[in-house]
This record gives sequence, structure tokens and C-alpha cells, in this order.
Amino acid sequence: MDETLQYCSEKFGRPPRKFYAFARWGYLRIPYPDWVLENHEDPLLALWGGMPRLRKEGIITWGYVVQANSLLYAKGTANYSGLLVYSIEDPGNTEPGELKRVADSLYQLKETTPDDEGLKPLARFMEDGFIRIFGFDVPASISPNLKCQLSSTVVTRKHLPEGFLKCSLMPILVLPDDPQIAMPLPSRYWPGDFIDWWQEDDSKSTAKASDPGEIPLCHKKLRLQRPELYGLAGLIGRIRARLRRHNLERRHIEWHLMNGDSRAAVVISVSPLMVAAYTDELDCIAMLRFDDDLNLVDAYGLRAGSRLLTVNTYADLDERDSDLFPGPEDRRRWSGFTPIIADFLTEDENRVAKRKLEIPETEWQRTAELGKEYAEKYPGVARDGRALNSYYPADMITTSAAVQK
Repeated sequence: MDETLQYCSEKFGRPPRKFYAFARWGYLRIPYPDWVLENHEDPLLALWGGMPRLRKEGIITWGYVVQANSLLYAKGTANYSGLLVYSIEDPGNTEPGELKRVADSLYQLKETTPDDEGLKPLARFMEDGFIRIFGFDVPASISPNLKCQLSSTVVTRKHLPEGFLKCSLMPILVLPDDPQIAMPLPSRYWPGDFIDWWQEDDSKSTAKASDPGEIPLCHKKLRLQRPELYGLAGLIGRIRARLRRHNLERRHIEWHLMNGDSRAAVVISVSPLMVAAYTDELDCIAMLRFDDDLNLVDAYGLRAGSRLLTVNTYADLDERDSDLFPGPEDRRRWSGFTPIIADFLTEDENRVAKRKLEIPETEWQRTAELGKEYAEKYPGVARDGRALNSYYPADMITTSAAVQK
């Protein structure tokens, strides 16, 4: 048996397992997310219904995250859904590398219409993150060497090292019979050396942007934009927790710039500095505003029409961001996105310039047109452009009212 899985089995216990009440209602408890409570017909409710039996009788095996809500790849508080591929044919001896190959092949079905009739349902499922499946057999054309299954799950942050996905491979719990529900094994039961490996490299994640930014972060520039992320702010008794939180946020910005989707951004005005950040996923822009005290206009020689680079990550929530207006080419996969302007946070000008040259002229033109239309229709409406603050949608009502005054 794989040494890591053997450790997990000994630490978590072999079935049938028993747990003290403080564990069941404490660390092991998974609260219902709001998006599940708002939809009483969500099939994922079966996960909570079967949780006692899953903990008691579940098999421990390797699982691989095929795809998950993009917010899970950054620090946060809410739990979201994901999709696991695994094998229960020989749980203790499943080869992780084979699972990765299967996961990559499944992910490549997104946005495709396969000729193989057996793959069409999978392609539709990969495209629509709201479809739930449990114990779905992966076709032999995708996994000829290993009998695999797919199950929807909920990824619980407190059960992951540092609270977010840094790697797609992990030990999981699976019920061997119907309903074949599955979930990540809480990391408290993982061996320490595996946790170290799991955290050391963001590149082990399956979910990748088609045009990743690959932009290295300059902490000196980030400190100018977000000074509160550095130093010993707060009361002495809270310094340690505060530093840890800020360190995680800096690491997330670093990950965002390296792995997010890089697209066109265009300066719409310089007083105030307003930038339209485009996404081809929703075929729209998010308007960003940067305060004058950041001195970005002079520092970068900006004028209306200047071309910048935005790096985006995406969210899949129940409601679309209120300040976004998807266009006709919306791929209908995401409810919103978080743009970060790379030019203001890196010293690698060559990488930024190279990526800008790769963006087609049509995208630059569309970004400029959408930005001008947005500014005319919603004057003054914009998100805080500073790194990660741009996650929050602009307040359409409050901002518009303030402009009218």
C-alpha cells in the first residue's frame, strides 16, 4: 500500500470508524454553504446526508481535482464545489500520475464537441459546473489503463493546508457503494512530508489559464499600492495572526499574477485614472479606478488609450457581479472576475511587453470601445483597482448617486 495512504488510514482509522462528538461537531463538521441552502434541490445535499456513513465506512484513496471554483485557489472563508477523479478498483495502489493524466484529458474536453458520442455528456458536464454527478464511470477512451470514477464534492477550506487549493492531488474519502459520495480527507490526517510537498509548488494544480500571466510580483511596488499588507500593524496580541493573513494575501497576489488569465486593459481617463480590464470569458470589461496619490499616471507615462495588461481570475457564484455586463461572446462559465493590472506590480517589463504583443488587435479595440461605452453610461462607476480589492464589484447605486451630487 502507498506509504502516504497507509499513514492516512492509520491516522484517520480503518472502517468502521468512531469519532468523539467534539470531533464530529468541531473539526470534521462541514457547514452548509449559503449557495446550497438557497437551492434545496442541489444534488450536493447528498454529501451532507451521507456524511456520517462516509466518515465511518469511506475508503481512503488518491483523488485528483479535475476542476473547482476558481476562488478555492486563493485564500478566503467560503467553501465551494469541485470535481474529483479517483479509482476504487485498488485504492491503496492507485498511481497518482495516472490520475493526473486522466484529469488533464477530462479538463481538455471543456469547450469542445467530441465526435465520440460517449464523451459528449462529459464535455457538457465539464462546461456546466452546476451539473452534479456521483460515481460516474470515466470512459475507457479517456482512461484505458485504470477504471476511474468522477464525483462532485465540496472543498472545505479548514480541511486544506493554509485553507486553499495549491495542489490537485490529495487523499480522499469515498463511499464504495451508492451514493458514491467523495470528499477530500481532512489534512490533519495527512503525513507532514506530504503536506510540505503539497504546499511547496503552485504548478501542481490542474486548473490553468489558457494564457497565464507568468508575471513575477515586485513586493516593493505592491507595498506602495497595499502598504497595509506589510509591517507590524495591529495590537501586539494580534500581530502573529495579522502577519499570517497578510502573508497569505501577498502569496495569493503572487499566484494570481503567475497563473491568472492575461488579457487586454486600456486606460480610459487619467484624471481620475480609470482602466478598462477585459475578459474574453464574459466578453466584457470591469472598470477600475486608481487614486491619484499612487502617482501611477506620471510613473508610467499614461494617457487615454494607453495599453496595459490585466491578469484575471474567475468566480462561479450564484449571482453575476452587479457591475459586469457580459457581451454576446460570453462563455457562460463564470459569474465574475478579479482583474489585477500587472504593469503596476512587476519589474519584468519584457514579459509584460511580450504578452501584450500576443494579444490580437481586435481585443485591444474591443476593450477600448467597451471601456468608453461603460464610462459614458455609468460615469464614475468603478472598482477599487488595487490588487485583490478589485474582487469587489462597484456599487452601482451609491457611486452613481455620488457622481450626480
